[in-house]
Amino acid sequence: MESFQDEERRTRAKAAKALNVAADLFRAPIAFIASARSGSAGEAPDVIALCGEAADGDRLRPVLDHLSPDWPTVLTEPADFEAIGAAASATRDIRFFAAVPMPAPETRGTRWFGIADIVTRRTISQRQIEALTDLGHLAADEIDVPELSGSQVDKFVDHSSLAFVTVDDAGKIRFANEAFAKLLGYDRRELLGAPVDIIVPERMKSAHHAGLARVVSGKASKLVGKGVEVSAVRRDGTEFPIELLLSVWPDGNSIGFGAVIRDISERRTREVRLLRLARNDTLTGLCNHHYFRELVEARLEDGEAATVLYLDLDGFRDLTDVLGHTTGDYLLQAVAIRLPSLLDENAIVARAGEDRFAILLAGVGDVLVADEVATRILTAFQTPFEIDHCAYQLGVRIGCAIAPAHGEKADELLASADFALHHAHQNDTRPFRLFERSMCLAADTRRRVQDELRRALRDGELEMYFQPQIAFSDGAVIGAEALIRWNHPERGLLGPSAILPALEDSALSLSIGWWTLDEACRKAAHWRDLGFDAIHVGVNLFRSQYLSGALPQRVTAALRRYDIPAHMLELEVTETITLHDDERSLAVARDLRNLGVRIALDDFGTGFASLRTLKNFPLTTLKIDRGFVQDLPTSKQSAAIVHSMLAMSRDLGFVTVAEGVETREQEGILRDFGCQTAQGYLYGRPMQAAALTELLERNNASPLRAFA
Repeated sequence: MESFQDEERRTRAKAAKALNVAADLFRAPIAFIASARSGSAGEAPDVIALCGEAADGDRLRPVLDHLSPDWPTVLTEPADFEAIGAAASATRDIRFFAAVPMPAPETRGTRWFGIADIVTRRTISQRQIEALTDLGHLAADEIDVPELSGSQVDKFVDHSSLAFVTVDDAGKIRFANEAFAKLLGYDRRELLGAPVDIIVPERMKSAHHAGLARVVSGKASKLVGKGVEVSAVRRDGTEFPIELLLSVWPDGNSIGFGAVIRDISERRTREVRLLRLARNDTLTGLCNHHYFRELVEARLEDGEAATVLYLDLDGFRDLTDVLGHTTGDYLLQAVAIRLPSLLDENAIVARAGEDRFAILLAGVGDVLVADEVATRILTAFQTPFEIDHCAYQLGVRIGCAIAPAHGEKADELLASADFALHHAHQNDTRPFRLFERSMCLAADTRRRVQDELRRALRDGELEMYFQPQIAFSDGAVIGAEALIRWNHPERGLLGPSAILPALEDSALSLSIGWWTLDEACRKAAHWRDLGFDAIHVGVNLFRSQYLSGALPQRVTAALRRYDIPAHMLELEVTETITLHDDERSLAVARDLRNLGVRIALDDFGTGFASLRTLKNFPLTTLKIDRGFVQDLPTSKQSAAIVHSMLAMSRDLGFVTVAEGVETREQEGILRDFGCQTAQGYLYGRPMQAAALTELLERNNASPLRAFA
């Protein structure tokens, strides 16, 4: 056998390109050409024998793990060949092995072109085998063709989109293909003989020279066979990122270097963009809540004090419903500009939800500092936001938690701030709340009540009570408001105050709301069967029902299920619901009115309903809040307001119901003002359906004496 080392003097220069391409493409520390003269397989060294065993006819069977039971022999001594692209010691203990037969003249015997590694590989694809075969053929051409000029390898390298360069041990460029020259902005001819450090940024040149000297002195390079991302400099001085695959080989008495280079500018840009999308809110540019949590967690893991503030914008959703989401987006962007301007440069601001923001005060564990920051924000929000020459006033609620007292982990600290924000919403006089342990108890209580209400709905513990409404003209009962009660197995009969707070912003409100609608229609059908089809039953809607998009369909289904006329059903909405008088909300209300259902505006005068709302919303009834009615005998202001409400309602063609009438004096004033109907303890407390049936029967016989 003729060893590769004996042949190397004549063939190394010709085969080096193909071997280095193979090493780079397959990221293998060893690439080789081995040859054997004719002889028995037993006389061949282990590597040649392994090639022979791996070959199945003219096809290759790769050795993925040389230690597997199929390949019991382990090469523990250097094989009788030398590899280009790795030091000789790298050929010991081969684990992965892939080689292909090379075309060869008969006088040359069997030749193999291959790659190897000292670690196991999982697989080698058919496409990789084909590429290895092509490189083997190119290498054969190089060895068997006397002159390298114009060879297939030159064509392969010169027409590759990858940039190839080889360098001698003095750091001078010995070869560069056209892609390399074009990438760096040079003419190919002026690169030959030039120092390769012309492409190295000035700040990195000392490290480059030290690395080159280290390898030339005989030390192994840690970069060989690895994809390394570094910066390079073009001829015009612009810097850009590249991926570099380095190869090193013995070159006579010196060392040769080669590299395959790829411009990764687009990949870096894409990665930066993806990272920004992963970390930042696309609308405001602030970091998003997921990344904010990571930042909080990092501070806490480092043992730093930290303060977290959650902010909710008061009135934002109502504004967007009226003005549109484009204006809402502009407002959020304005908030995202104002908040950072109020804070220290080390503070981190994030968008944590639709109209929620979060602030991290890293290193701050002082309650007084947190209070000062919150006060600064609250004061700043007293100044309106100007969008397209219009001023918009937004309120803000702030919840605060301080680590480690309120949470040693990010999730715990953020939950504490959320609890505090929830309590800030519940108190109109305290828009800023610091977390207290009692808040957890309140939240636990709310969750427990919700769980009990789910069971109550399932087990039939909920019941509808009805409070009568009378006509001042003859005292007849003209309707009743349906009010929910809870027959609690341990606490007895519970009213709305024990139920409604637990349903606020809860999905459970939808389930109970549909039950209320169905139950009211069922009772209305009973009174219709008794002949009282002139009355109506009022049902209070939850906000979730109105916004669900299914309200008209649910109402239609209930009316059909119990076969009751639409005028017997009155849906009571709050002023908060009527504020959503955009086209979608108005379409829902119009659909309900087209069914013939009554729509009453409850607690009129206590919310934010505007004259525009009264004009656009298809109402049939206004219900004056009990607070105005109770003060009628003692407050000229209340009397004037009620008188104006009644006059406006009458002019708009609405029926007016005065709520909370408890005395004859109140009743008399309302009569004098021209009020049509009333509801209150004077005429009856909320009662069970059977009691209302008795009242209807008694009132029907003698309406004017029914409430004497």
